Amino acid sequence: MEKVYEEIIRRIKEIYDYGEIITGTSNELKIVDYVVSEFREMGVDARKIPLKVMSWQPIEATIIVGKEEVEATLQPYSPTASIEGRLVHIRSLDRDLEKIQFYDAIALVELSTILDDYELQYYKLMEVGTRAIIFYDPYPNRRRRLVATGSLNYSYNPGKPLPIPILHVTREEGLRLVEKNNERIKITTKSRINHNAVGYNITAIIPGHSDKRIILSAHHDHWLAGVSDNIIGVALIIEATKHLLKEEIRNTLQIVSFTAEESGAPGFTPWYWAYGSRVFVREQEELGLIDNIIAVLNIDALARGTLNINATGIEYQALIKSIADKLDIEYKAGLDHPYYDSFSFSSKGIPSATINTLDSIIDIYHTDKDTVEVLESNIIHKAFTLTIETMRILLKKENPLKEYGYLTYARKIYEKLEQTPIELKIRGYRLLEATRKALSENKYEKLFNAYKIINRELIKPLFRGKYDEDSGGFETILIPHIEVIEDMNKIRKTISLLKDNRIADALKTLENIPPQRIIPGEEIILTESLSRTIHKIIQRNPELKENMLKVLEEELNAKASLLEHILRKVSSILDKATNTLIA
Repeated sequence: MEKVYEEIIRRIKEIYDYGEIITGTSNELKIVDYVVSEFREMGVDARKIPLKVMSWQPIEATIIVGKEEVEATLQPYSPTASIEGRLVHIRSLDRDLEKIQFYDAIALVELSTILDDYELQYYKLMEVGTRAIIFYDPYPNRRRRLVATGSLNYSYNPGKPLPIPILHVTREEGLRLVEKNNERIKITTKSRINHNAVGYNITAIIPGHSDKRIILSAHHDHWLAGVSDNIIGVALIIEATKHLLKEEIRNTLQIVSFTAEESGAPGFTPWYWAYGSRVFVREQEELGLIDNIIAVLNIDALARGTLNINATGIEYQALIKSIADKLDIEYKAGLDHPYYDSFSFSSKGIPSATINTLDSIIDIYHTDKDTVEVLESNIIHKAFTLTIETMRILLKKENPLKEYGYLTYARKIYEKLEQTPIELKIRGYRLLEATRKALSENKYEKLFNAYKIINRELIKPLFRGKYDEDSGGFETILIPHIEVIEDMNKIRKTISLLKDNRIADALKTLENIPPQRIIPGEEIILTESLSRTIHKIIQRNPELKENMLKVLEEELNAKASLLEHILRKVSSILDKATNTLIA
């Protein structure tokens, strides 16, 4: 394995020399030609597939304070601008926003260590009228790029441009700027946006003896240094292909490197990332090839720490976990995450996974410190071994669908439905028993298709709260629809506490009911609540407790009606999956 690691490092260094790879630029074409030539040298049929992308490129970003010039990193999708104003240090978005005067202020703020809060930070500052924003990093001595859009949602539809420039400076430069608080500064930014740029997905095929297709993927665009995100992914899939070529395979292997993972969706689309993979999936659907894809294994954000296996569905997750257990690889498991290209497939129901260490690289994420030195050789060894062994099972088995953990999935659903009304519990039981029967009769195609329905319809990303008020990222959830039951139980508890005049405890309970539950991308609001409004009213005016009790009782009635609708919907999906098994 030492030679494998050395070869991966060699490839990483070769790719690193191409510099920052922004989708739709000449640099992207260089890396695309490199990857295609590597596959062709192995004798693998490889080609580049063009697609229209929006390409944003930074040209200049300077901050002038007096006679001093501060080096800055321009943030995508900042516009070209020349701005003068008063530097205002914002220590807290909750307390300091009133310091912003729309005609004058340029905000200086520390970037949150929770990078998912970035959108909320800049959106709140834009809303109060700041002329520009300068973020300084929470970690020392690094430059970073994070995409900013003019919209605070995650729609797949075109959005709106960013109206003000956003810049990033190192922590050290930021703290020096703090000392210049209230001084006049000048910002100059230049960027180039090409709405008709061309990016390239790369695809290579190793044909098997069946039309069942397994995809091994990564993305080749990256911000700044980009070794863990995602030069390592490109190097690893090339090296894995070289090893898998030595195997006798039954099923077809398709290797794909995606463009526009970091940015590039046309028209300032708020869901700006993973665009190349979304286009690839759409093309597969249009060509009638999507049903042949039985698994996707994606490599992204890989460097150090503990391996994450983010996989949907649970049947596929169970397979990869069993392989990791046999290899004695330590891991954390979760559902496929919307941040990865694999989600473009799993959202269509296709079993898909990304091997990553994202939660261990936040300090270097999208920075100039994401270099080869951050890689831990043992983690790269483990990721490569897990990739090869998973691919071998999927590619060499006559029917790889037999390897999936369908019974594990059925039990998980049954457990999830234990605290729901009887009609859902019955359907969970029927699905469990139908799964047992289908397994005993070797009906693996039916099992695959049934759980594909569940993957597509009942596993969703979820944001708890309001985009313009609440921090945090998405979480992928199995049957998030039934969280309304949680809300109903908390409302009942609040009512009981208020009747006992335990106002402080009632307020704490209300705090744990999110005002909304949103499915990002689809932008569907699953549930809404007056919890936050009622909390404020009771906190400020305890004498209105009785009025709020009535409001809470009415909200409980509204939630009961919503639950009836949800039960019908979820029941219909479970029935459809069960009927697929017993047809």
